Formats: sequence, C-alpha cells, structure tokens
Amino acid sequence: PGDRGWFGPDSAIWRVFDHQQATLLALGVAAAIESAYPETEAANNDHSRVWTRDAQGKSTGRLSVSGNLVRRGHTMSFFLGCVFGPAEVVEKLCRTVRGMHGRVKGTGAGGLVYDADNPHIFRWNYASLAWAFATTHEKYHPDPLDARGIDRFYREFTRIGEALGGSDLPA
Repeated sequence: PGDRGWFGPDSAIWRVFDHQQATLLALGVAAAIESAYPETEAANNDHSRVWTRDAQGKSTGRLSVSGNLVRRGHTMSFFLGCVFGPAEVVEKLCRTVRGMHGRVKGTGAGGLVYDADNPHIFRWNYASLAWAFATTHEKYHPDPLDARGIDRFYREFTRIGEALGGSDLPA
C-alpha cells in the first residue's frame, strides 16, 4: 500500500500490460523477431530452455514445450513484476535479470560470438519487445491507447530497458 512502483495505475505501461492475453502474444511475436538477429539466435540456442538438449547439453533444434512454457512464464513474471510491482521488487527483478544476461556469452555455430550485454544486441531485443507489446496492445486490447498513449508507453518502457543495462534505447 502506498508504493505505486515505477509507473503507477495511471501510466500507459499499466494499460498495455493489463490485457495479459495480448502481453503473452507479444512475447511470442518478440521472440520471432529477436531470432532474426543472428547473435540472439545463437545465444538462444546455447542458453535457452526453449530447445531440447542432447546428452552433451547442445540444442537439438527441436522445441521443448515444457521449456518454452517455463521460459515464457519467467519472462511474463518479470514484466508483470516490473510494471505492477512495488519499487523494491522491480529493482530486485532488474538486478536479477541483468545478472542472468551477464552470463549469456559465448560462441555459436560457425564461430558467431554473442554477448547479451552487447549494446547492439540488447537494443535489437529491447526494440523487438517494445514494438511487440505496443502493437499487440493496439490490435487486441478492448480499449487501446491512442497514438499519444502509445508514445508514452515507449517512453515509460525505456526505464526497464535502462535498468537492464540498455543505452540509447528508442523511446
């Protein structure tokens, strides 16, 4: 009580995330867009639960339904906590995810080097998420924000991206 978190109920970001069906859809849309960035695809192959693993722990390229549900659940919990949670929870969530991203480094197939802290990779993934959340909101929310509200959402969403280590994020 009394802690409105980072955004509060009158924010555009609350409005975007209050329709959780669209939010879930946005996570799938963003994942598809993110995979178009080769370094992100390599990182997901090596570090994500989305794919089944062979005996050596390498991705088989086959979808793991249970792993996908776990990953989507973690991501959804993170964003809902950041949007609706009290400030102390939001800050802890961001520190935790930033620490997890700090361990996502390696060399993928064909020698492609990836690092989740690389500003270009981060910016691509951030922009994919922001666009997916805004677009699914506009298309599927029963009472979507107008263009000014969507612009406000983009500006508010940068606070999360910056807390995760992003810079020069599109607002």
